[in-house]
Amino acid sequence: MQELHTQLERLGREQLQLETRITELLPYQSEVTKLKGDLLKMQSQQEKTQMEIGNLKYENESLRNRLRDVVNSPLSDAEKHQIIQDSQRLHSSAPASIALPSTNEGGQDGTPCLTPDWDKHSSSSEISVACLQDKIIQMEETHYSTNEELQATLQELADLQTQLSDTQTENERLAEEKDVLFQSLCRQTEKLNESRTQISTLQELLLRDSKQAAEVCTSEREKKLLDLIQNSQEEREALLLKQEELNAELAELRQSRDAVQLEQQRQRERNALLDSQLDAANAERKQTESQLSLAKEEISQHAIEISRLSTLLDNARSKIEELEADLSRGDKTDLSDVLDAARREKDALEERQAELQDQLSRSQAEGRRLREQHAVLSEECKVAKNNVKCAVSNLEYRLEQLQCERDKLAGDCQTLEERVAELQVQCKCHQEDKAQLQQLLSETQRHLSDAKLQLSDAETRLEKEMQLRKRDADEWQQFQADLLMTVRVANDFKTEALSAREQLVLDNKTQKEKIRLLEQQLDKFNKQPELQQSETQQSVLSTVQQEMAARRSKLSFSRQDSRLSVKTLIESIENNKQSKTDADAESHYSSTSSLNSGTPETGNTPVILPLSSDWHESLRLPVLQSSNLHVNINNTAAAAAAAAAAAAAAAATAAAASPTATSTAKATTTTNATTSQPSTPNTPSAQQQPPSLSTPVQQTPPSSSSSSSINNSSSALVNSLSFGNVSKSFSSGERKDPLNMLAKNGGSKRNALLKWCQNKTVGYRNIDITNFSSSWNDGLAFCAILHSYLPDRIPYDTLSPANKRRNFSLAFAAAESVGIGTTLNINDMCQIERPDWTQVMSYVTAIYKYFET
Repeated sequence: MQELHTQLERLGREQLQLETRITELLPYQSEVTKLKGDLLKMQSQQEKTQMEIGNLKYENESLRNRLRDVVNSPLSDAEKHQIIQDSQRLHSSAPASIALPSTNEGGQDGTPCLTPDWDKHSSSSEISVACLQDKIIQMEETHYSTNEELQATLQELADLQTQLSDTQTENERLAEEKDVLFQSLCRQTEKLNESRTQISTLQELLLRDSKQAAEVCTSEREKKLLDLIQNSQEEREALLLKQEELNAELAELRQSRDAVQLEQQRQRERNALLDSQLDAANAERKQTESQLSLAKEEISQHAIEISRLSTLLDNARSKIEELEADLSRGDKTDLSDVLDAARREKDALEERQAELQDQLSRSQAEGRRLREQHAVLSEECKVAKNNVKCAVSNLEYRLEQLQCERDKLAGDCQTLEERVAELQVQCKCHQEDKAQLQQLLSETQRHLSDAKLQLSDAETRLEKEMQLRKRDADEWQQFQADLLMTVRVANDFKTEALSAREQLVLDNKTQKEKIRLLEQQLDKFNKQPELQQSETQQSVLSTVQQEMAARRSKLSFSRQDSRLSVKTLIESIENNKQSKTDADAESHYSSTSSLNSGTPETGNTPVILPLSSDWHESLRLPVLQSSNLHVNINNTAAAAAAAAAAAAAAAATAAAASPTATSTAKATTTTNATTSQPSTPNTPSAQQQPPSLSTPVQQTPPSSSSSSSINNSSSALVNSLSFGNVSKSFSSGERKDPLNMLAKNGGSKRNALLKWCQNKTVGYRNIDITNFSSSWNDGLAFCAILHSYLPDRIPYDTLSPANKRRNFSLAFAAAESVGIGTTLNINDMCQIERPDWTQVMSYVTAIYKYFET
């Protein structure tokens, strides 16, 4: 693309050179016409001089013959009269034929008669030249405007090319980041799955009641991320296809550029040949001019010589007339002397004639040579003229081709601009996706950091809970041992009490038998007088005996029941103790192995992602709430009630042995009483449960709540990413380049800004904005734009295009008063007819940015 830009710039420069060459050749055309006229004049003058030379030769021959006849032969009166008549005729005819000054005067008088037509032709040619100059000026103005527009378009294309390359690099970087994010997402999903498996194993370990593990469904965030990644991959493939198409178009443009370069090389060679021919024609023209000047000098010398010879001939004629007069008078005394003098003069004249003949032959040869050179030069001039015409036609044809190519390139540039606009839209979409992915990555990193913090907190809590569990387990083991000892002591006390009771029952029986015997004896003594009293006593005794029998039967049943309940209590405590140790070892081993196997990268530190607040609350529950660690003493409620007295008797011993266990048991009892919901709260056995480690707590598996929370959080996150900062790229782009708003409807930024300036200056006089160089050289355009915003700072009605410095000073002062810095030089703007359009455009952009954005 850069080579194409350089090629376009080179074409523009060559077009400028060709136009300047055409403008340089136009005055040469007028010079060629002038040279043609001069050659025609010189030809006419040369023909006249040749005719005059021929006439002089003929007259010289005739005079020579006449002198010869006069000298060699005697003359009669008739002959003398005839000679006088001939001499008079020659005298009357010679000035008309050989009077060069009069001829020159006639020529000078004749040339003014010819000059009006030449003036007419020259005036019409001057008018056509003026029209051509106006057209050339208009073409130059159009060319400068077109060149400025092309430069602005090329600059924008270069900017768009750099933006496209930046966008491509950004897209590549985004693709790499997407790959990295996808890999990290895969790792995070793997870790999430591992964490879920770890959580499920921990739930199985901590909550043995929930046998079925919750199935982890795919979260909405992962689905949306996968959709985004798939869309980005599809867009990347589309961009790669478009890049291949652009590469193919670039190859075609390079081929066309090579063809244009070959054509330009041929045109340069042709131009060089035409330049060499033109230089040769100029050199020949200069040589012809020098030869013409020499010929003019020789002609003037010949004219002087002819005038001198004519005077000599006049003198000779006068002498001949005098001689004839003397002869007619008959004075023949000095005739011989006169004849001798005439002979001497004749010899001198013959010598002079020979010299003149030589000079005449030389001048004739020089004239022939000049005619030949003139013919050759005329032919060469015709050839050069034809070559120049051909070159001009070729240049015009080449100019048309270049204009067609420029239009084609403008169309290509427009298509490229459209494609660049599409790519910009795609780039904005990718930037939005990138922003979303970056925000998602930041959110993921934030969640990861939060998860790490929560993991560290959970680990610390887990360590604390493990320590607390270990301590509680130790205390519970001690409490179980103390309780077992207490139960055993109570059982011993109970057996001793039962044996004592049996002994008391036996003693009671014996005493009753003794009482019965004594009663019988009393009955015997008091038979008759106390019959009624004896009946009452017997009823009382019968009731007492029934009561004692009932108590005896109850005591035997309670003794068997109490023995059975105490035995079952001891067995259950021992079994629970053994199962507790096995479960502790198993849970410790399984949790350690699962944690260590789940995170091979981080050593012994497990990676557990928090799923929801419910799971945090479930982690905050004691680890000892597992169902395998519960000691269910509900079945032994009757035994505990029967052994209440023994437990109360051994309370002091248990308190002395393990006060911590008692406090822990009380705390656990209160905790269970406040948190648990017993299945039979109205039964007294449930209210009289001994202190236990924990009671079953109604818990729900956290998998469903965790998955729902993940889905809710991912959907909220994606929604926030999708509808968050959509307008950031547009606002940032407008802040970077304020002309984006002008050029958003299509076209280049330069044309959009130029149209804005034209709209702002509508109604202002002496303003015609067609470009950013010559349209701003008087300062009125700046004043008009600033007057539309600051009418109190610019007195526009008092401004004139002639006072440029005042206009620029007012405009720059008004702009500086509102904070717009002056980047233009007043001297350069006043002196240069076409200032730098880039500086003017940047200053106008600053004005637009201040007042419109």
